Amino acid sequence: MFVPDKASIRFTKGKSQTDTTGKAEIVFTVPGDPTPGSGDGRYLSGGIGWFDTPENGDYITVEIRKPDDSLLKSYSDTDMPADNYGWYIPKNAGYVKIKPMSPILGFLPSGLKLVIVAQKATATENLDFWCNLNWGIKE
Repeated sequence: MFVPDKASIRFTKGKSQTDTTGKAEIVFTVPGDPTPGSGDGRYLSGGIGWFDTPENGDYITVEIRKPDDSLLKSYSDTDMPADNYGWYIPKNAGYVKIKPMSPILGFLPSGLKLVIVAQKATATENLDFWCNLNWGIKE
């Protein structure tokens, strides 16, 4: 995986409210020129997410979608049954933190969407889900 010699870290944040099913979705559209070959994009480094009222069974999934919202990649192990997708948010910790196995998780070209889907254990409407991302831009 290519990591640039000089990259500046960038922080971004998002917030969403749960719908009637207890699901909240935060969509980060990668900034820059979306023209293929432009080289614009972000190096994803990790993040943290939490509900304002944690409970056992809350979880998140992370996806990369194309500009038309079709799925490009899921960070869930899709070789497992769908009931095993995602990461639980530990109630005692109150948050889930995603850390890469290497300095970065990968490069996201401009125009793609990083989608964080958070699901409450119980269908509770109008609860806040919060997320902070660390990503970098080539200097």
